[in-house]
Amino acid sequence: MLELGALLVIVLAGVVYAQGSGSVAVFLGIVAFLGVWGGQAVHAYRSAVARGARPGGAIQILALAPVAIVVVTGFWLEAGSAASPAATLERYVSAWREGRTAVAEGLFVEPTSGSALVRVWADDDTYLRDRVSALADQIDADGGPDAEGGLDAERPFESLQFVAVQEAIDDRSASFEMTIVRRVSVDSTFLGIFPAAALETQPMEVVGRIELRLVPRGRGPFEALDEVWRLQSVSVPPAS
Repeated sequence: MLELGALLVIVLAGVVYAQGSGSVAVFLGIVAFLGVWGGQAVHAYRSAVARGARPGGAIQILALAPVAIVVVTGFWLEAGSAASPAATLERYVSAWREGRTAVAEGLFVEPTSGSALVRVWADDDTYLRDRVSALADQIDADGGPDAEGGLDAERPFESLQFVAVQEAIDDRSASFEMTIVRRVSVDSTFLGIFPAAALETQPMEVVGRIELRLVPRGRGPFEALDEVWRLQSVSVPPAS
């Protein structure tokens, strides 16, 4: 019954705290539970052998390994999805690219609607395509092989890089610049001796800025374990 109670507590804590800053605490609880569970199995086996039971069957303890792998893997597939600014940003950009407004709606500090996001994304996509196209034309005018550096106005996200603005990051806020980059081949060497070529990412133009803030969700009794990163603003083009 004790194990069942501990498992129930971990499950409930995972439901409440896994996505936010409490994900590490929940993970440590899972590890501790699995460790105690495995330790009990080993102790029971040794006690049985000490009482005269025939040795053998210890290998069956390894059956716990697949369970542990599935539990830990499943936990990290969902856990911490809003526990860092980079994780929240990744979820938003992925939702933006794929048009999944239902995912993006819940990522903002202030509530927003799917219809509003559709309009915003349409305007932002148009702006990004225009800027990528303009930069590609400018680079192409300069001439040279592979002058565009992979810039494709029909696939603007492939030319974007999100860079943390270090001076803007503190314990409860974060800022990222959305930058159009090109990838060009530059001369290099292999082992410092043989001539080779390497791809280099070159920033072209800052086209957006994303601000995030750490906020409490208020879903559990321990507020410090229930904080998540949410989008404060997404500015495309960046506000001057």
